Amino acid sequence: MSVKWTEEQEKVIQLRNRSLLVSAAAGSGKTAVLVQRIISMVTDEVHPLDIDRLLVVTFTNAAAAEMRERVGAAIEAALEKDPYNQHLQRQLTLVHNAQITTIDSFCIRILRDHFHKIDLEPGFRIADEGELKLLREDVCEAVLEEFYEKADPEFLRFADSYSQAKNDLQIKEMVLKLFDYSESYPWPAEWLESCMQQYEAADEEALEQKAWMQDFLSYMKVRVGDLIRAQEHLLDLTRDVDGPYMYEASVQDDLYQLYALQECEHFSQWQEAINGINFKNIGRAKKYEGSEQKKDAVKSGRDRIKDQIVKWKKTIFASPLETQLQRLNQTSGMVRMLVLVTQAFAKRFALEKQQKNMLDFSDVEHYALRVLVDPVTKELTETALEYQQQYQEVMIDEYQDSNYVQETLLTAVSGVKNGRENLFMVGDVKQSIYRFRLARPELFMEKYQHFSVEESSRQRIDLHRNFRSRREVVDAVNDIFYPLMGQDIGNVGYDAEAALYAGAVFPEYEKPECCKPELLLVPMDGSSAERREQEALAVAGRIRQMIDAQQIPGLELKDIVILLRSMSGWAEVYQNVFEQEGIPLIVSSKTGYFSASEVQTVLSLLRVLDNPSQDIPLAAVMKSYFGKFTSDEMAQLRAADPGLPFFQCVQQYVSDESAKAELAEKVARFYEMLQQYRRRIPYTPIHRLLQEILDESGYRNYVTALPAGEQRRANLDMLMEKAVAYEQTSYHGLFHFIRYIDRLMKYDIDYGEAEIISEQENAVRLMSIHKSKGLEFPVVFVCGMGKSFNEQDLNSSMIFHPEFGIGLKWFDCGKRTKANTLIHQIFSMEAKRENLGEELRVLYVALTRAKEKLILAGSCRLPEEGQFTGYDRTQKVPFSDRYDAGCYWDWVLPVLGLENKNYDYTIWDEEQMLAEQQRQLQDTAVQHRNILEALQHVSEAETEELTEKFSWKYAWRDMGTHKQKVSVSELKHRAMEERSEEAEQRLNTAEPLFPQEIPTPYLPRFVQEASENAGALYGTMVHRFLECLDFAALPEFVSEKQGLHYVKTQIDRLCTLGRMTEADAKRLNWKQLRDFLQTDTAKRMRSAAQAGMLEREKPFVMSIPAQLVWEESKPEEEVLVQGIIDVFWEEEDGIVLLDYKTDRVDNSEELIRRYKKQLELYADALNRFGAGKTIKEILIYSFALAEEIVIQ
Repeated sequence: MSVKWTEEQEKVIQLRNRSLLVSAAAGSGKTAVLVQRIISMVTDEVHPLDIDRLLVVTFTNAAAAEMRERVGAAIEAALEKDPYNQHLQRQLTLVHNAQITTIDSFCIRILRDHFHKIDLEPGFRIADEGELKLLREDVCEAVLEEFYEKADPEFLRFADSYSQAKNDLQIKEMVLKLFDYSESYPWPAEWLESCMQQYEAADEEALEQKAWMQDFLSYMKVRVGDLIRAQEHLLDLTRDVDGPYMYEASVQDDLYQLYALQECEHFSQWQEAINGINFKNIGRAKKYEGSEQKKDAVKSGRDRIKDQIVKWKKTIFASPLETQLQRLNQTSGMVRMLVLVTQAFAKRFALEKQQKNMLDFSDVEHYALRVLVDPVTKELTETALEYQQQYQEVMIDEYQDSNYVQETLLTAVSGVKNGRENLFMVGDVKQSIYRFRLARPELFMEKYQHFSVEESSRQRIDLHRNFRSRREVVDAVNDIFYPLMGQDIGNVGYDAEAALYAGAVFPEYEKPECCKPELLLVPMDGSSAERREQEALAVAGRIRQMIDAQQIPGLELKDIVILLRSMSGWAEVYQNVFEQEGIPLIVSSKTGYFSASEVQTVLSLLRVLDNPSQDIPLAAVMKSYFGKFTSDEMAQLRAADPGLPFFQCVQQYVSDESAKAELAEKVARFYEMLQQYRRRIPYTPIHRLLQEILDESGYRNYVTALPAGEQRRANLDMLMEKAVAYEQTSYHGLFHFIRYIDRLMKYDIDYGEAEIISEQENAVRLMSIHKSKGLEFPVVFVCGMGKSFNEQDLNSSMIFHPEFGIGLKWFDCGKRTKANTLIHQIFSMEAKRENLGEELRVLYVALTRAKEKLILAGSCRLPEEGQFTGYDRTQKVPFSDRYDAGCYWDWVLPVLGLENKNYDYTIWDEEQMLAEQQRQLQDTAVQHRNILEALQHVSEAETEELTEKFSWKYAWRDMGTHKQKVSVSELKHRAMEERSEEAEQRLNTAEPLFPQEIPTPYLPRFVQEASENAGALYGTMVHRFLECLDFAALPEFVSEKQGLHYVKTQIDRLCTLGRMTEADAKRLNWKQLRDFLQTDTAKRMRSAAQAGMLEREKPFVMSIPAQLVWEESKPEEEVLVQGIIDVFWEEEDGIVLLDYKTDRVDNSEELIRRYKKQLELYADALNRFGAGKTIKEILIYSFALAEEIVIQ
């Protein structure tokens, strides 16, 4: 069935010869349309395109693989309709090498092909993340050491200003952050140079020429405009009939002062006007009988305006302009020094990586850029022009997450700079949520604003229609984002062009209100941890209600997902609460690995092996499985000599004459174990050392036997994987491995606990909003709505602006004082605006994951009655209100209000929930009691009727265990078991031939070695060999040696082709195979193969009377039998049937007894399907006896 595309989708698929920007809203079928465009270009009947003429850049390897698979399947489908189409046949060959790839993979390919253009070693490798952290830290320490040795006074002032009291960790972090930030620009060194220019301002005129100051003055106009509108609203309230009239004069005076701010043009005027504002007492009335609600609204509204003015007075306008300029000039030297140190680090870091012949992903992009663009002239190179000729179109998925480097790269390989518009970009700026990875949504918006929606060489197409979500969900998203999202916060105006439109058709439920969006409000009581637990309880209770009541028919736990902005500190709470409530929960987390107790224990042991003189790791190991010391024993060791470090107490206890002999012996054994492992360190790879520790100590088996043992075992296996990864780096040895792990822990490079749970399990999912991007779920709980936004970076010593560079704080080393510079405060305001835009986009992603139902949950201070009246879609929340939001509720509650009929509001009450649970238990008890009472009054007739019904038995229940399809092998094993039972009955009457076995102690399943059925494996390999052997080319052997050589050659060929592994090949007995190939039977098979009459491994299914299998079956019943015939061939006078057997037997009669029935069934199958040909011979060839056995 063909897909019916919308008009906009059809345009995206069909339009050619232009640059296209596709703004694809959530659920609009973006990926499907992109794939269809590729397919339509490749299969175009008029202008077909080879698929390797397209460059398709996706965000992840998984997305690239899925897209390639879809395109390949579409080409195969087209080829089935037109099998002789040479173009399609060619595409099927090319699709596996098509450039459907990530930006990193594409850049690596450029470097592999053109490494000589930039003098790059061709054998480079991509560095491990942990290795990079170690190397960065080592290089940064070395660079700082060099600067300290030079003792440049300016550097020493810089170090004194920005280092902490005891170390220079903060300086290291500043250098590394600035380096990382600069790497998101095409030419990092040039960007770093430009950072120093922003601090050069001699006077106010020069200051106001700075673009960042102009932005700030515009920002102040907007903020004051919002304050004036808010104040005018308050004035209107005071003039209402029931309004607080006594406040009118003070509110009016406030308004006049705010009006005066509108006249300000220069910074000094703003400073003077803001500092000159003076708020009068609000006024009183002896007897006020008006609206208390309006009275409180005016008071609280005026207080908010006062707070904002006071905040400006204390921060950005606190110091005189002359002081501000002086601090800027003084800080410019600090910026210059920071840039110099960062540049030195960049050069040294690049040199170290070059010596180790490794690159990181940033290097890959920048080196590829050097191949394509001249770093000096910024002109395209010949290589870039060659790529432009190669690619007919450059297609970029998830364009909203591109950065400046990727933009420059992909533009270089397109034809845009030479006037050939061939860029295809698809994305949704409302879903740009990777600012922390330095994504630049403004790149998308620049094209969004300049590309035409009309027919053009640079055209924009908007995909509005959402095919994922029910109308209720779509309406909720629009209700929330129309008033909230704008160009000022969120980077895009949410209007009719950006809004969602429902396009999916959903079934109508009996109770339509079951899909109404909900707001679950949890009163903000107690500590932060307690609020999280209360929220988790509320969500668990609501989920249980939904499942029990089946409000959405067929709803299961696996249909529900809980989305959180951050997993840290929340996932564990939800796990504990849901476990208590008996609700299965799968947590998709990238945290928790290094905190797992089994991983911590092994890492502590490794630390002790590296350096036994460490008290804390030593104590941890001694208390663990490896030492098994009790708390009392540890206390005795510590008390032996309180003046010494703990490790010395332990070491000396063995030789202490007053020591307890039993404890001293235990300590000696413990140290002997440590020494045994320590002796292996110099020559044993880390992963093998770990393997030996876990195997020899039995620790892996021990943790597997604990609760959640499978998870623990998987975590230890992952640790060994990390050890293997470490050994591929340029670092070696146990000391550096511990550093490697420590850096991963320090920089939060956590892997998350190993995944062991199936995604098909019926359990609620818990994941971060970022991880949910691209996914969809029937029911979505967006939780943590009351969690405060993270604003820690806004108060750090250094802050970044994507356009203007670095904002540093000012320090006075002499007086040991610090203050925010003007540029730092302005950059902080801009960073906050960008952060809020990112948070708004994250919320959009969360809400658009829902298909059927959306529930917003979180703790909050319960709004007062009438506090929030809501906004409709034509209204915009004032910038100030959006800018001052501290959590998602601060946006959503004012927008939706508290009395919106399209939403259900629930205020969670723990006592109410407990009462409801108690009521349910009471109802259940009453039901049971009523049943028991009713049973007391049952008549005799009713009892007989019930007895008859409950005692009824199905007439053919014994047949319920009979399968309707059996294999020949099953029938064979049944026959062998029956003969074994008969033999056992005979033996029971005789004296025992063997003494009674000693019972084998029980071992857990995970301890037992997987025993291989060697006989069965050997038989399988013999069948595989003979199945794959080319009998038509079977030679005559002139000697036994030649026969063995031929067998070996054939086995090697099968291994090379992947039909057999080397381990399997070793099981084969060459002599037995050679002996068979010299038989007359093998020669007959050769003749049949040459005539095309040899059939091997032939499957069949046929019906036989069921009584042949199950004696108690009815005569008319049948059962299906399936099997595979080893080999048969046709000769002039009939068919020869042969079966290979590798059983170890003493004589041929035993094989006949075992397999005669099986071969008769094979013969029956051949008689039925052999077109009237007779079976002239039935043979068994026994490899153990080297004998051909005739059955018929």
